[in-house]
Amino acid sequence: MTAPSARFKAPGARTVPVAAALLLGAAVALSGCGRLAEQIDAAESSPLTAPAPLATAPVKTPSPAPVATAPAPSAAPKPTPAPTKAPELSLTQSQQSLPAEVVKACGALLTGTLPERLPAAEAGACVEASMRAGTGAQQTLSTRATGLPAGEHTSVLSTAPEFGLHLRNGEHGVEIIVSGGEGYLLTPEGGTPADAEGGPEERFAAVLVEAASATADPAAVGALLADSGEFLVTPRSERDGMLYTRLSAVSGPELQGVKMATLDIELDELMRPAHLSISGFEHEILSSVEVGFSDWGMPQAITAPALAQLGGLR
Repeated sequence: MTAPSARFKAPGARTVPVAAALLLGAAVALSGCGRLAEQIDAAESSPLTAPAPLATAPVKTPSPAPVATAPAPSAAPKPTPAPTKAPELSLTQSQQSLPAEVVKACGALLTGTLPERLPAAEAGACVEASMRAGTGAQQTLSTRATGLPAGEHTSVLSTAPEFGLHLRNGEHGVEIIVSGGEGYLLTPEGGTPADAEGGPEERFAAVLVEAASATADPAAVGALLADSGEFLVTPRSERDGMLYTRLSAVSGPELQGVKMATLDIELDELMRPAHLSISGFEHEILSSVEVGFSDWGMPQAITAPALAQLGGLR
């Protein structure tokens, strides 16, 4: 049985028999194979060449990232101490007239709030400065078993421009004078200059002069206070209806070789001594001196005794 001849018809083209089309495709394939054979022969006869290297972009090695180092721990900053502020002075109207050296030496006692304790050196410097600024005063003394004869004494003293003293004891008729840096002892039996390295009379006179000066000479009183450890401060100590600043020594000073148990001094508004009390025991014997000061600011003229009065003690 003969298969019907199939026809392939492209749209719009002539109808071509299938057998003819197959013959035409075989011819084309054969011609293509001939050309392919020629190309293979030509490739085998030509020398082999290395393939061109591929163009590649240079590889950049990334630089290592910087290592972040933590800052070394620093010591915690120390807090800045607050500046110490000097206590402000609280001067009364009368204290406005105080000399600069007294204000400087007595600054701790001239503030609105007084300290509870005062170093002995400050107390001594203050009282010495205020006594010099006072120029002169009067004293009453009551003594017992000290370098002075026991009993009651009165004296006038000058503290500036130099120290001078004239002490009298009416009961014993004794006078002690300090003038021009020299000391003298006058008694009903005669008088003699004081000399710690002289004969018996001069040495005895020197002991009495030292005892009288210990509570009157600004330098001696300042040294007496400075030898007393520290002081307790009482701002409003009352005596005879008046108010004073009272300094009480924590440990008593030494007065003419005797260790005193107590020392109390009361200062007026201008820091000058108004009352001084010292006491102690030596071989179970009470030694004491009570001193009252008055009339500060009145200069006193102290004159040395006449030569006729210095005929020696008899």
